[in-house]
Amino acid sequence: GAPLPTLRCALPAGGRCVAYASDASLVAAGLDDGSVVLLRVPSGGGGGGGGAGRGGSESLVLGSKGGGRALEDIKFAPGTTAAAGGLLACAGHERIIEVHRVIADARAPGGVRLSPVAACRGHTGTVTHLDWSSDGKLLMSNCTAKEALYWTAATGKQQPAGRAAAAVTWATYTCPHGFPAM
Repeated sequence: GAPLPTLRCALPAGGRCVAYASDASLVAAGLDDGSVVLLRVPSGGGGGGGGAGRGGSESLVLGSKGGGRALEDIKFAPGTTAAAGGLLACAGHERIIEVHRVIADARAPGGVRLSPVAACRGHTGTVTHLDWSSDGKLLMSNCTAKEALYWTAATGKQQPAGRAAAAVTWATYTCPHGFPAM
């Protein structure tokens, strides 16, 4: 078969985690310094490996998150694309999950920008895993203290881990603790 397209860009800090938007139009990387880099993938899937800004790609940097501590997981909500927008969640050593809206904006570098939506606070350890519900309204998270917590993404409010959480259909399931693992 044909070789897969590749893109290369220089990151401002070491990469820790990566996520792809539903249509592969965006790649998000969580970094060692707590920042997020968004890479807009050119239509047609990229080129033979130019740097950022070549072949239509641009990297966007979201400023350092409180304290600049490393991110451990980053995920786009189902249906998020560069054209339609959507949500992006990122979490790590700060024990906070930050939810950002991905907004198509012709004036922004790469035609996309991030806007803060909510901060989910309640974990007692480093947040290590995130998963979105299929409808993109709920987040499930795990931390190093083996907590499984559930959140309303739009508000950052913690939800009880009862029957309602057990009935949720998840778009992904990477969390090792929670109802789908029972």
